[in-house]
This record gives sequence, C-alpha cells and structure tokens, in this order.
Amino acid sequence: MLRSEGVRHLFGNPGSTELPLIDALAGADDLHYVLALQEATAVAVADGYAQATGRPAFLNLHTSAGLGNAVGALTNAQANQTPLVVTAGQQDYRHIATDPLLAGDLTGLARSVSKWSHESAYGG
Repeated sequence: MLRSEGVRHLFGNPGSTELPLIDALAGADDLHYVLALQEATAVAVADGYAQATGRPAFLNLHTSAGLGNAVGALTNAQANQTPLVVTAGQQDYRHIATDPLLAGDLTGLARSVSKWSHESAYGG
C-alpha cells in the first residue's frame, strides 16, 4: 500500500510491536526507514520532510509510550498543518485484558493532535 501511494521514506522509532514492519522493510530496496532515537525527533524529521517535499510523510511510533513522547512534536506539526500519516504499535489484543506493559489508549492520546484516529483491534 505504501508503494502504491508513492511512499519512499518511513520515519520512526521502532520497538518490538513493529518487528513485522521492520522485517518486511529489510528486503525492500525502494522503501527506506529513517531511524530516530527518540519519538519527538522522529516526528520532527518527518515534519521537515513533509514540509520540504509537499508530500505527506509516513511516521511509525512504538506503543502508547512512544506516542506519548511524540505528542509535543505532533502538536507543532498540527499547528503547521503538516501532512503526516502516523501509526503506533499496540500490544497483541490476546493479551490486552492483562494490561501489558506499554499498552494504552492510543486513540485517546492521538485525538488532540490528529485529524482522525482509529485503532484496529486484532488478536491474531
């Protein structure tokens, strides 16, 4: 899907919930993952890329903690009307009932800094 939309760069700070994405990118010569060492920095780099190119940037963050770390920078991007597509990993829904570490209300966190937020709940 990213290819069909012309995406060539993905920005983020991955964690364990993003391993399938990172694995898929390992064999993709035409999709480049731009690694940031902290989520606010990942947002800033994606924000700059989107503003410089005039195209939406694709940003991937790690769980509720990563999204929480990014909220300040996402507020900036929203004020600048920067086109960003942001995804965040969530814990496996088969384990959600046990309130695993780093699980959280992703749509609640994203609501104030996004035009639209949605969570796909899948338990594998």
